[in-house]
Amino acid sequence: MPRISVIIPAFNAIKDLKRCLDSVIAAMQEYGDAELVIVDNGSTDGSYEMLLQHYGGIARIFQLPDATVGALRNHGAQVAQGEYLSFIDSDMLVPPSYLTDALLLFSQYDIAALVCRLSVPESPHWIEDTWRRLHRRPRDGYVHLYGGSFIIRTEVFRSAGGFNESLVTDEDRELGERLESQGYRIYEASAFSAIHLGEPRTLRAFFRRHVWHGLGMLGDFQRLAITKPTLMTFLHLILSIAGLLILFFPMLSPSIRLLTFASLACIVPAATVAYRQARGGEVSRPLRAFLLYYLYYFARACALLALPVLRFRGGVRPHDFSPRR
Repeated sequence: MPRISVIIPAFNAIKDLKRCLDSVIAAMQEYGDAELVIVDNGSTDGSYEMLLQHYGGIARIFQLPDATVGALRNHGAQVAQGEYLSFIDSDMLVPPSYLTDALLLFSQYDIAALVCRLSVPESPHWIEDTWRRLHRRPRDGYVHLYGGSFIIRTEVFRSAGGFNESLVTDEDRELGERLESQGYRIYEASAFSAIHLGEPRTLRAFFRRHVWHGLGMLGDFQRLAITKPTLMTFLHLILSIAGLLILFFPMLSPSIRLLTFASLACIVPAATVAYRQARGGEVSRPLRAFLLYYLYYFARACALLALPVLRFRGGVRPHDFSPRR
């Protein structure tokens, strides 16, 4: 069996880190030939001290303060010795068969990388459950690279140049774009799955997380690439501003102005929910789904408006708006 290097970046992850590592170590023991590399980002909540105390004899532990997630993962990949690199976020809970299932799928398909299908914990909050159901894929197949937990052939990762360390978010998606442009294929299968413990459980946390992810659009501007979420965010912002202007249009009655504003502000979130349903996502409670997508686009628009200021001061720093701050 080829050796697998498991790489886990961590920052202020004390809440979920031990459960994550215990599940990963169980998967490593079932698989056999695997190593564990952990790169801490300068945690201030005791995560690094806990790593040294409880996992110093099991894992290779490094600290790289104030670096981007891409830089943390690249550092782990540089010291890794495996033929495959398994990137796992510090808030994931993997099954014992995680690595064994992955290598079986690599033997069945001609692929460069394998994306982990995520699910929510037992008794999830409605925000977790609604968001995950919206983005659930109904069947296995080839996908774009997304999410922080996937396995890739080491030679492919290194030939592609690793992660873009200038991006504070969306570094996985950007790597996937480069892989696909070079002809590599990425697969997702229900047999390769994990539980995501870190999904937002409040509307405030949900908003903050998507502001943070929205800052990844800075990379889009640098590369002059317009992704679908970025395009829809622009459209939502334009329609919302048009609706606000109509509120002050004196030739229309107040009720018409309010109705027009509400209609324009709701077009993009409602269309996205319909798109998700058409793609196989589950929309059992459409009002909740609409609320989350409205908040999602509002958060992305806030990030978009903040980008010129952040670029003027020198760019986005690794922990700007980080959900773990």
